[in-house]
Parts: sequence; C-alpha cells; structure tokens
Amino acid sequence: MHVLPLHRRVVALIFPLIIGGIAVLTTPTFFEVGLPWWPLLILGLPGLLSLLICYEYWNAAIGFDSEQLHFRSVGYQVTAPWQRVSERITDGKVSLYVEACEPRYRWWLWIMQSALHVFMPHRSRYAHGLMALIPLYWFASAPDGAVMQDFRKYSGNRVGSADKLSAMPDLAELQNAAIRSIAHDVINLQDGEWEDREWRYLAVDHEVLVADGRRSSTQAKVIAQRPGAELEELGFRLSPESKAHLLALRGAMAEVDGKIWTILDMTVDHSGEYDFTFGYGAPPRLNGDLLHSPLTGLLERYRKARSK
Repeated sequence: MHVLPLHRRVVALIFPLIIGGIAVLTTPTFFEVGLPWWPLLILGLPGLLSLLICYEYWNAAIGFDSEQLHFRSVGYQVTAPWQRVSERITDGKVSLYVEACEPRYRWWLWIMQSALHVFMPHRSRYAHGLMALIPLYWFASAPDGAVMQDFRKYSGNRVGSADKLSAMPDLAELQNAAIRSIAHDVINLQDGEWEDREWRYLAVDHEVLVADGRRSSTQAKVIAQRPGAELEELGFRLSPESKAHLLALRGAMAEVDGKIWTILDMTVDHSGEYDFTFGYGAPPRLNGDLLHSPLTGLLERYRKARSK
C-alpha cells in the first residue's frame, strides 16, 4: 500500500490542533466561572473524533494488485475490481472513479452516516456518492513515481477513461443505469425533505460542454404526491453517480456515431416509460443564458397530457 506524501499527511494534525486550541483558549474562562468540567463535556467527544480523523488521515493509503484496486481513507475503505474502475484527468491530475461503489465504513463513520441518513437523507446519499471518486494524484508525487508505476503495471488496459467505460458499449443498458440512478435521486430535494411522497414523473435538462465534459448545468424536477394530496412539482439534485452515468452514456454514444451531445432532455414516467432527446448545439445556460429553464411549467404540461 502507498501512503500519502509527508506534506499531505501533516494536514491530519490540523484536526486535533483546532480542538486543542479551542480548549486552551476557553478553559481558563470556565475555571473562572466555576465550571471546570465543562471543557471536557463540550470538547471531549469532538476531541476524540479529531484524533480518530487525524489517525485515519495519516494512514490513508492506496494499493493495487492484479485483480483489484484498494483504497483506505478517513472512515471507510473501497475495494473494487479493475473492470469497475475508470480514469479521469482534470488539469493534469489523475483521479479514479469506481462504478457501483460500495464503501466499507468504519464503525464511527457508519454511526454518523446512519444518523445523517435519517435526518438528511439527500446529504447522506451525496456523501456516499463522493466516495466513488478516488484522488490518485494525492498519492502520486511524480508522473513516473512508484505509485503511478504500480497503477499502470496492475491496471493494464482494464481501466477505461471517463468517456469510455467499455470497448463495446451497450447504450440501452447505459440509459437504464442512468434512469435507475436518477430515479433514486428524486429524494434529494432542493428545498425540504422527501418524507412520504411518491414520485410520478421526472424530467432532467442536462447541459455539458463539448471540450471536456466536466462543466455541466442541470435542471431536474419531479412530480410527486403525498397520500391523498395534490400533485406537486419539486426541484431535486443529481448525485455525482448519476452525472457519471450520463457522462458514460455520452462517451459511449460518441464512440458509436462519432457525435458528442451537449444537451440531454430526459423524461421518465413511474410506469417505466422514458424518453431521451439529445442536442448537439451550444448549451444555453453554459453559454450565458442563465434564465434558460425548459422545465418551467412541467406540472401543467403533465396534467394537460394526462387529461387527453
């Protein structure tokens, strides 16, 4: 396993130093007012957590073998076969994306994630999605260093690029994967909590720049309903996993027909019917038209279509 370079590892010391600094500054005041145990009560648990984070950050590591990628980070581990790993390069920095990532949590992060899932499920899902992205450049001090040499040696030709996840793309399966992921995202509302709603219809307008696919603009809305209540039109967020699925679809389509779409309009009905429409012109919002909102009035159009 390769650990972080020293200049990155020392960042781990920041966490206990912050708690220690707060304790040093506040403890005399608590003693003066006759509350000597309060610093321990207030800062004890955060202090222990900061030491845990410090220890795990210091010991973060990445490793490779002929079958799998191994990554150990703060509070979780990821192990994935090379067939599910794709490579991304941003500003010359190499990261790895693990498709269908299932991190193994440490006990303390599992408790925190479980609590977050109860009170803020959309944030919990978002955090889970971020764990699929592994910053290889954190560990690689040089393009030809030991980390990159081992990575190239063991990954071979089995790691795809961000826009090319398989040699023979199955466009239907890639579309279905995107639909499944986005259907799970509807609970990540822009405002409020999902609670007991059920979704009936969703629509996504997704813009991507041709150059690299990393700049995007998304509008996503869902028509949902509480039991016995009226239909609602709600905005929701796409997870990093869903955006990765859309990029995978974009890359596979470009491989098949040589054209790179810049605009995706997608609708999905709860019955299973769906529609994908692709545009190849300049994406409006990414080119300055910030008021471009093709999903405005979605609920009215939905009702009108169902009344026919």
